[in-house]
Amino acid sequence: GSDGAAMMTFPRSIAVLLALCAAGCNHVALSLPQLEAARAFVSAPRGEVDLEAFEWTLTWGGESAPVVPVIVEDAFIFTNPGGAAVSFNGWQIFRVAGLLPRGALERSVAEDGTHLIYAGDRLLVEGRCDPWVRVPFEDGSFEWRQRCAPFEGENRLRIDSAGNMVEIEFTVHPAYAPLRLQRRANGGATG
Repeated sequence: GSDGAAMMTFPRSIAVLLALCAAGCNHVALSLPQLEAARAFVSAPRGEVDLEAFEWTLTWGGESAPVVPVIVEDAFIFTNPGGAAVSFNGWQIFRVAGLLPRGALERSVAEDGTHLIYAGDRLLVEGRCDPWVRVPFEDGSFEWRQRCAPFEGENRLRIDSAGNMVEIEFTVHPAYAPLRLQRRANGGATG
């Protein structure tokens, strides 16, 4: 049976991929709560999946919307039925679609630090990104931070004390505040 709107039917293989992504994306070990959630996915009757347990919040341009991470090839795509799709490779947001009326943004950072952002064929930003810096906190959590000129501020990857990625923040367009993906904590709050 179904518990209502929070339950959706997905093939078991997609459910397992979502469960593994909920571990906090790339470069992070699977913690026990996510392992138990993955087991629940595999044993769910008829492949029913409670997507709220894997939901993140996308905030950009003054708007917020729920998104769910899906693994596609070597990336995570945070997406929702409204058409938002933010592609993340574990270190960089490299594509943003469905948020601007004129199409997708493509973002790249080369090994030498060259930073480019395109809107279609038009170059929006050319700059340089510094190497990532790890900043620890007293509670055992930490952030990876990276400055990318010409933007003010830093790109951030927040890791909680259990080793789970819980927040991703990047400047992806010169006319907007940073895009933020924030993992929902238990009880529906973000943290």
